[in-house]
Amino acid sequence: MTNWTACICLQAANGIGENMAKRFPVIVVFLLFCIVWLGCGLGENVPPPDARVYHIMQERANELGALQVKVALDPSKAITGKTAIVEHWNNSDLEKPEDFRIEGFTQYFDGIAPAKVLNIWGLKPDTVPTKPSEIETLVRIGCTNGARIADFKVERRAPVPAYAIECLVEMIDYKSATAFSQRAFRNSTIEPDRKVLPIDEKVVARPPYDEITGYIRNFKRNQ
Repeated sequence: MTNWTACICLQAANGIGENMAKRFPVIVVFLLFCIVWLGCGLGENVPPPDARVYHIMQERANELGALQVKVALDPSKAITGKTAIVEHWNNSDLEKPEDFRIEGFTQYFDGIAPAKVLNIWGLKPDTVPTKPSEIETLVRIGCTNGARIADFKVERRAPVPAYAIECLVEMIDYKSATAFSQRAFRNSTIEPDRKVLPIDEKVVARPPYDEITGYIRNFKRNQ
């Protein structure tokens, strides 16, 4: 909704409000709030679909995450060429195991991510593939619930079952679908100030983000 449209709607709502304010004051206030919230700037931050020039990479994330590979570990091999990085952090019960995200792009996939984001992964603008046919190396991060650990104590409710998190990072030669490096990461510590909602039936440790990104960033490269 544009600001111009929002203004028209506001004028209409004000007209309705003059007649209804005394009878339904709460409804009128709620209606006005919704129109303002939806119309004043929220839509401006979302580019139109045709602006997402690299959306094909976003759409391929799950496919890359599910790629079947053979394992032939070779410590002499390095990351080569344009590199796609997909990850499934297992941050939420709402995420399915096959839900992967791809790194290296802006939020709306209308450009390559800024340097400060690329640097986290050891990427450069010219090493980010903008279409699947450009991928030479695939880095895949998959995290799952690990072993049960000590219950997490929560105020004003019974302790909650807690689990470690286990992540596997794979370096894959995309053209031959061969994993030439695999490394496991684990975290079994839950931060003491972790927020637990009343509906949460368990707590899972967070992935060791810094260890994983540091490992990928410093992995040897032929680029």
